[in-house]
Amino acid sequence: MNKLGTLLKSHELSKALQYAKNLRASNLYNDLVEFIYADKKNLAWVSLMTQLFANGETASLHHILHCIFSFDLNDFDGAPNLALYHARKAVELSDEKDPEYVDYLADLLHLSIEPDELVSREEGKMLAKKILDLDPDNEFVNDEMKNGNFI
Repeated sequence: MNKLGTLLKSHELSKALQYAKNLRASNLYNDLVEFIYADKKNLAWVSLMTQLFANGETASLHHILHCIFSFDLNDFDGAPNLALYHARKAVELSDEKDPEYVDYLADLLHLSIEPDELVSREEGKMLAKKILDLDPDNEFVNDEMKNGNFI
């Protein structure tokens, strides 16, 4: 188990918090996912995320939770709606200057396809246009448009 997981498993939340604050978002996500898969009944990661949010709500923290509820805990009741909430918050808290902004838009756009088309078709079209305006070569949007989506 990774260092973050070891700290969480031993209930050393303050040490886990200090360690997590120094991780890049992608590393934090990977470490959390490893911990979650090792023991889905241990919710210490929720306390850690709560503490991280208490220190400052960010688009990247919402993105991490969007990914967890979209891909890792998607079989839990309510996970798709939580994924949608966190995808929207990531977009809301970022802007075009943020290097991850297009990815946050794409997360939201993906929810217009699956699961259960949580984002309306009209909003999906607007998101696809905005993504292509910012990144004309965006592979996800271009591939989906070839499949007849977002038109």
